[in-house]
Amino acid sequence: MRNVMIHHRVFFCCTKPLSILPSLSPPHLHLSYSAAAAAASSPNRAIHCMANDSPLSQPLTGGDGSVSVPPPSPASSAIDFLSLCSRLKTTPRAGWGKRDVKNPESIADHMYRMGLMALISSDIPGVNTDTCIKMAIVHDIAEAIVGDITPSCGIPKKEKNRRESEALEHMCKLLGGGERAEEIAELWREYEANASPEAKVVKDFDKLELILQALEYEQEQGKDLEEFFESTAGKFQTDIGKAWAEEDSLPIIKSETVSSFSKSHLPSLSIFGLATITSTEPTLANLAEKCAVAIPEFSSADDDDISKIRHEFELAKQRFINIPEALSSMPKMNPQGIYVNKNLRLDNIQVYGFDYDYTLAHYSSDLQSLIYDLAKQHMVNEFRYPESCMKFKYDPTFPIRGLYYDKQKGCLMKLDFFGSIEPDGCYFGRRKLSRKELENMYGTRHMGREQARVLVGLMDFFCFSEACLIADMVQYFVDAKLEFDASYIYNDVNRAIQHVHRSGLVHRGILADPTRYLLKNGQLLRFLRSLKDKGKKLFLMTNSPYHFVDGGMRYLMEESFGLRDSWRDLFDVVIAKANKPEFYTSEHPFRCYDEGRDTLAFTKVDSFHPDKIYYHGCLKSFLQITKWRGPEVIYFGDHLFSDLRGPSKAGWRTVAIIHELEREIHIQNENSYRFEQAKFNIIQELLGKFHATVSNNQRSGTCQSLLDELNMERQKAREIVRSYVVTDTGQESAFSYHIHQYADVYTSKPENFMFYKPEAWLHVPYDIKIMPHHVKMTRTSFVIVVVLAICSFQMMESSPDLANKVKANNIQYDAINCRKHSAVITEFGAVGDGKTSNTKAFKEAITKLAPKAADGGVQLIVPPGKWLTGSFNLTSHFTLFIQKDATILASQDESEYPVVAPLPSYGQGRDAAGPTFASLISGTNLTDVVITGNNGTINGQGKYWWVKYRSGGFKNITRPYTLELVFSKDVQISNITIVDSPAWNIHPVYCTNVIVKGVTILAPIDSPNTDGINPDSCTNTLIEDCFVVSGDDCIAVKSGWDQFGIKVGMPTQQLSIRRLTCISPDSAGIALGSEMSGGIKDVRMEDITLLQTQSAIRIKTAVGRGGYVKDIFARRFIMKTMKYVFWMSGAYNQHPASGFDPKAMPEITNINYRDMTADNVTQPARLDGFTNDPFTKICMSNINIVLAAEPKKLLWNCTAISGVSSKVTPKPCSLLPENAPVDCAFPVDKIPIESVVLNKCSA
Repeated sequence: MRNVMIHHRVFFCCTKPLSILPSLSPPHLHLSYSAAAAAASSPNRAIHCMANDSPLSQPLTGGDGSVSVPPPSPASSAIDFLSLCSRLKTTPRAGWGKRDVKNPESIADHMYRMGLMALISSDIPGVNTDTCIKMAIVHDIAEAIVGDITPSCGIPKKEKNRRESEALEHMCKLLGGGERAEEIAELWREYEANASPEAKVVKDFDKLELILQALEYEQEQGKDLEEFFESTAGKFQTDIGKAWAEEDSLPIIKSETVSSFSKSHLPSLSIFGLATITSTEPTLANLAEKCAVAIPEFSSADDDDISKIRHEFELAKQRFINIPEALSSMPKMNPQGIYVNKNLRLDNIQVYGFDYDYTLAHYSSDLQSLIYDLAKQHMVNEFRYPESCMKFKYDPTFPIRGLYYDKQKGCLMKLDFFGSIEPDGCYFGRRKLSRKELENMYGTRHMGREQARVLVGLMDFFCFSEACLIADMVQYFVDAKLEFDASYIYNDVNRAIQHVHRSGLVHRGILADPTRYLLKNGQLLRFLRSLKDKGKKLFLMTNSPYHFVDGGMRYLMEESFGLRDSWRDLFDVVIAKANKPEFYTSEHPFRCYDEGRDTLAFTKVDSFHPDKIYYHGCLKSFLQITKWRGPEVIYFGDHLFSDLRGPSKAGWRTVAIIHELEREIHIQNENSYRFEQAKFNIIQELLGKFHATVSNNQRSGTCQSLLDELNMERQKAREIVRSYVVTDTGQESAFSYHIHQYADVYTSKPENFMFYKPEAWLHVPYDIKIMPHHVKMTRTSFVIVVVLAICSFQMMESSPDLANKVKANNIQYDAINCRKHSAVITEFGAVGDGKTSNTKAFKEAITKLAPKAADGGVQLIVPPGKWLTGSFNLTSHFTLFIQKDATILASQDESEYPVVAPLPSYGQGRDAAGPTFASLISGTNLTDVVITGNNGTINGQGKYWWVKYRSGGFKNITRPYTLELVFSKDVQISNITIVDSPAWNIHPVYCTNVIVKGVTILAPIDSPNTDGINPDSCTNTLIEDCFVVSGDDCIAVKSGWDQFGIKVGMPTQQLSIRRLTCISPDSAGIALGSEMSGGIKDVRMEDITLLQTQSAIRIKTAVGRGGYVKDIFARRFIMKTMKYVFWMSGAYNQHPASGFDPKAMPEITNINYRDMTADNVTQPARLDGFTNDPFTKICMSNINIVLAAEPKKLLWNCTAISGVSSKVTPKPCSLLPENAPVDCAFPVDKIPIESVVLNKCSA
């Protein structure tokens, strides 16, 4: 980190769109605090650790270190508090004093700049910026009393915390207590405990401010402050912290330094492309001037009338013929250029790392045909696809990089930078969908980032054949008029593609005919040799096996080397089968590969030798062995996720190799393309002026005629431009979004670096739009956007009554019952500002609407806005409809949650032995209840509850759940999003006839007990089409706890779970138990996708539970990356208050799993029954489990179980013997709830 920060201290002026920091001129951040300087330079002020001997601290601290602040008098007030805090302005930071820094910053200086960091940082998902600002301001506030205690002061950390905590308590009392004092105290404790995402961000800002200040002191005072950089190295916790520290984004130091850099260093790069990037200042504005096309600044509608726009349009059409001549003076982009997303100094780079496939090795287009044909054969021969599919041929003109596949609808699509489907970029099979078909299928082009995550991205070159084969298979079924499951087609094609790679078929095909598939490149050898000659270290890290890499490298370089195997002399380390991206996060050991015997040694690898080959390994061990520091390493790769995401997060610099970039830039440089692009932008500006001029006027026939002509000309130019470029590095593509995220720079080939001097500074161009290699927009276009936004805001402000508008929307939705009566929450005085409590409004609404429920039912509509509320109860024959862009925001005021008795089948709260807080939305003994919307949100604001729970703040009470319905029937929860629940998200208990459908649940993966959906002692329940990211089990099936559950005796039965997608790294996808004392039976689970879960299906129970788990059926699971696939445990020994019966043994029997695939698994199964009460009748069939690179030695850990298996890989334990081919049971009948047909309703 030190190297990056030091060498970039003279130029940080980044204005790229996705920059973490906004564009600020350096003087804004080069802060000077005269008060602090004056105080620090005062002869009466000693600079010491105030905890020991500071003149300020001595009168305030007792001999035992306790704080002895006089108690506040009746006159104590905010003024007294602020007067005490003023000491922060005059108390220097102790570390600078010990290094003899002149005029050192004060504690207040430090806190203030941290607050600025929080203020100017971009929005971070899951992080509240306002909270970060507040926390930055108060995190060191206790130092007003105890001073700046640093590690060099010799005060133990525990003692430091005690002193500061006591000081904080006195300061809060001085403030007079109350809400603000409590908030300050809570923010301080949250920061000290590092207990929230905001705390982690602010702690990173604390370190960033330290090294930023050290940089300034080094430059201004000539100090060597190396220790401060070393003290923070590798300790940043957040992406923004790492990015600002390690990716050169801190915009610091003086403006004159920047200008001097620009003059002295840019010319050295001008002939190699960087000047091309930064010299595109004469953009379309200059082009318009040269063509004599008048595009003046905006003025009001009074000055610019339609006739003037018509005149400008006619003039533009006449002068279009002059564009080609004007283009001759416009600079062109360099096809071999390096394009910069994040500033990069090559003289800082000491280590160069490379991927192999499509990075060092260039392949011909014939490789895609080879992969396509091999995968197609596998699907026909092994998966029994129709023989006629063998006639399919790979079409190189069809796929592009960066496509997405919708596994539900079967469409291949291109997404733009913002997650919307490109209008002309969606295919069903080989047929492009029209805009009308696209609208009918998806409703809207905008997928949104959350929805887009459930799509499958096809991001690398190997995906070309995969995309083509998917489209051909879909087209086959469409042409044959056969029903098909789009997800199955993807799974089969993906499995086939994976097979041809893992089996070595592709590798053998390439090496059998290298002249056909591999492209020799003499420049690559020159580049690698030049790096070695400059003393750089080189390493090769690839997922491919060594024999394949060796064969390819010999072919690529043998003519230049003369000796077939001397390519290895170029590399200091060669790592094969690295298993990226897991390499960057795992702790797998390196294994030394014996080329002659084709075996791996088991001896520990603690050093690397150039004459040896290494397999597997991990980043942690790699850095320990090599001692190579992150910022001095640069890694080249073609796959944005597998190759570059891990290195970018680990602090390495990254280069994306995008082979198609060179062709795209050649096309962009053609005058015909540039001509149409110029026409398009000129017309676009005229259109913008037109809309801004007439947006509030009645359009006449003349206006409409002009508008039609402008639109027609723009569409013609757009279609011509799009016909030129078929790749997906487009300036508005989702692929470009990922390039920005994970690539510091990008280029078409590694050897393009030869054209840059080794001391080159690669700098972000100041005028980029989305991608640095694209044509820039004129300033006028941005003015149009601003004007239209202002007009839209004004129109929104003058809209009619919100309630009437909401009712007029007439949104369609599906529900078990429609409602005769309707109301909007604003009719009851609710305010959607996110600050005003609406608890009273919700309660009043439901009370007043309840009498109408018997007369055809009633619905309460929550319109767009943020509606803060505490707990409220629903009523029968009632629908709560949450509109899109509406958020029910859970209050963090505990007084707004009544305390209620624990459930009878639990006997106590789940967190503690006492009662529970009422859930946010709840109801008891209800009939016909619907909670739905068109993807509205319920935000539980769980952070407050998580922090307090972890710190032991809830002594005898359980946190609230988000949704809980008790003893109710005919319940529907659908089409909503729930985020950050305090604990469990959805909890129907003692209910009958329940539907949970189309629900998205999102919580941090480390949030405590945020189970997704917990059906509890329920009968006839359907859970389908849900997406859950959770800190606990995605679904947990329950029926009561120990003696309390046995006494109530209400089982969960007739439960169907289907089409669930789940992510939960520390818990189960679907758990049965552990609270199962009332019994669980007849559970059906099918078409489940589990990604990064601890286990797939887990049965949890214990001695004393009693009850049973039986008649469990699961099929068609797709699982990736997990510790266990199947987990059954009889040792889940959490019990309520004493009194459980140790003789109450659970019965676990008739468990059926079939038709499943799992990839990257550490241990297939851990099945632990009771010695005196074994788990019986376990059946597993047609299950294929692919192990992780370093699996458990004991793959199947089985005790006290019995059952059978059939066609299961790896082979199960002896307690599940292989039986004759058999399919484990799955019921053919339906449970009653699956036959319910929902009604079409409107809100």
